[in-house]
Amino acid sequence: MRYCVGWKYLLATLLGFVLLAPPAHADFVLRLEADGGTGSTNGNLNYQTVVGNNGVVSFVGRVGVFDINWTIGVSSNGGPLGANGGGQIHLTDFSLNSSAAGLHNLRIILVDQGFTQPNYQDSTFIRTDIGGAFGYGTDGLITYQGWVDTSNANPLSAFAPNAPGGATVPPPGAVSNPTSPISLASNPFSGSTSMTLGKAVASTYSIGIVVDLTLNGPGAGSFDANVAVTTPAPSGLVLTLTGLPALALGGLIWRRRLRPV
Repeated sequence: MRYCVGWKYLLATLLGFVLLAPPAHADFVLRLEADGGTGSTNGNLNYQTVVGNNGVVSFVGRVGVFDINWTIGVSSNGGPLGANGGGQIHLTDFSLNSSAAGLHNLRIILVDQGFTQPNYQDSTFIRTDIGGAFGYGTDGLITYQGWVDTSNANPLSAFAPNAPGGATVPPPGAVSNPTSPISLASNPFSGSTSMTLGKAVASTYSIGIVVDLTLNGPGAGSFDANVAVTTPAPSGLVLTLTGLPALALGGLIWRRRLRPV
């Protein structure tokens, strides 16, 4: 049984992303890896790499045993989705499911390069948020971690246009938030972490996020994740700006129950 949110809301969200997106750049990459990201299962590759265009990247199709109904990433790259001059990436999976028995893992990675924030301050920080839900009766676990890399590296570049293998993320030397991956098994699930970055050691940086979804038997799920780099601002403003995409997209998941189709 598949689960999804209403298509009119999906189309409205995508239109908003396109209208707000910055100019095209080839360093915005989405990577999906099923069960290690090598070989194939039932004729379906266990890996897919997609390069973004105009600040948006998306994938629909099968990866291993997983049916991906729509995964989409959005990058501010210092644009209107950034909070107080910072950078931000947003990753949403509106609906994915698997009918396979046993344990299976789907790893989704989103990375963008070339963010700049010239006026770093001592209390510049990174914030990572995630929220979502598993389908009814699903035995699932979700793990997440965001990062900032002041060497401006993109560990997914080696896998474009599309190559097998498991990406090493976060890359060596990156500042990870949370410092170790956090796993969530509740339904619905949510998590939020933040930490101070301090003064910048480079004027250009990359931002990434990795989300692992593990299913024990047939099941479905959806999630909404966000990583933002911000400079100090009144708490209400920080929450408003860094949470803007999460409120827009997360509302689709949290306020409208997944329904079978």
